[in-house]
Amino acid sequence: MSSTYCNEPWKTIHYDNVGDLGPCCTYRGKRDKGLESVQDYLDSDWLKELKRKMLNGERDKGCHNCWIKEDKGEDSQRLQQNRKDGMLTETDIKRVWLSFGNICNKNCNICRPARSSIIAKEYKKLGSNHEIYSIDKDPEISQKAFSGIYLDNWENYIDALDSAHEINLDGGEPFFTKQCTTILETLIKKGSTDKKIKFSTNGSANKEHYKLLKQFKHVDFGISIDGIKELYSLVRSPHDWSWWEKQHNLMKEQTNLTHTYLAVVHCFNVHQLPEMIKYFIENNSNSDARFHFTTIVTRPYLSTHVAPNDIIEHAIVELKYMLMLDDYNFTNREITNVNNIIDHLVHSMNNKSKEDEENFKKFVDIFGPAKKLDYQSYLPWRIK
Repeated sequence: MSSTYCNEPWKTIHYDNVGDLGPCCTYRGKRDKGLESVQDYLDSDWLKELKRKMLNGERDKGCHNCWIKEDKGEDSQRLQQNRKDGMLTETDIKRVWLSFGNICNKNCNICRPARSSIIAKEYKKLGSNHEIYSIDKDPEISQKAFSGIYLDNWENYIDALDSAHEINLDGGEPFFTKQCTTILETLIKKGSTDKKIKFSTNGSANKEHYKLLKQFKHVDFGISIDGIKELYSLVRSPHDWSWWEKQHNLMKEQTNLTHTYLAVVHCFNVHQLPEMIKYFIENNSNSDARFHFTTIVTRPYLSTHVAPNDIIEHAIVELKYMLMLDDYNFTNREITNVNNIIDHLVHSMNNKSKEDEENFKKFVDIFGPAKKLDYQSYLPWRIK
C-alpha cells in the first residue's frame, strides 16, 4: 500500500451536491462533468488517473482535506477507511453516497452555503462584495457558487442504488427534502429493504419518515451535534435544546435504528468536549463507536486554536483523565478518536494565528446580528 493509497475509489461512489460523481464525500477536486452514468464514471480516464496516483504515491489535490489532517499528525477519512477494509485493487462498489444539495433547516456556525440553504441566503444578503469573501478561502464560498437541490434525474443513479450494499444519504439535511422520502419509497417498492441505509442528519426525521424506515432491516444515523444543552442554541441555530430533546426522544423510540453522534471540534465548543462525551455515552449503547469527533480543515478562523490556551489546556486535561478511568468503557475506536482530538488540541496550542483570531472576530461581528445571536454570552472566554 503506497503512502497516498485510499480504498474509497474502489468501493464507493459519491454524488456531490450538484450531482457529479466522485470517490468520497470529502473529495474537493474538480469532478468530470461529462459523465452520464455509473458505468461512464467507472470507465472514465478521470477515475483511472486518480487511482494511478494513489497506487503510485502521488497526492491528488482533491484529497487535500485528508492531507491537511495527516500533515498535522491527525487521523483522516483515508486512514480510517484503509484500516476498515484494507487495500482493494478490484472495483466492487459496496457503497453509494448521495448528497441532497444544500437544502437545510439549520444555519450552524461552522457550516457553509454549499451545505445550508439558510446560510446561502445570509451570504447573498451580505452582497457579493462583502468582506466575508476576503477572510474565507474555502473555494465553495469564494467562488460564490451556492448550490441548490438536485437528485431529480433518477436514471442517473438508480442502477448504483440497486447494486450497492450500503446507501448513504446526506445534505444539507436529508430529512428536509422530498427526494429523501422518494428514495425510501422507491427502495421499498423495489423490495430493496435488506440494504443498509445510513443518514448524515441533524435529527430532523419525523414520524412519517420513521414509518418508512421501519421497513428496512438496517438503519443507521450519523447525528451531527457539536454542542449540548445551552450551547446548542449557538452552534445549531435557529433551534434550541428543547427542539433537540423532542427529536432525540423520537429517534430513540425506534427499534431498528443504530446511531453515532458526530461532532466537529471548533472554537465554540472546545470547552464543552468532556461534557459532550459523557452525554454521548449516556445516550448510546452502540458497542463499536458511540461518538466520533472530527476537526475543521477549510475554515481555520473557526478552529480550536482561536480559543485561549487555558481553555484548550483544560479540555486536554479533562479528556486525558477520562481516558484513564474505567467509568466510560471506551472502545478502541473511541480511544483512538479521543487521542486524535487531544493531538489536535495540542497542535492548536502551539500554532496560534493572529490573522485567524482577527478573522474570527470579524465573523462574529458579521453573523451575530445576521443570526440574532450574542456569541459572547455562550463562551467562557472573551472574544477580543
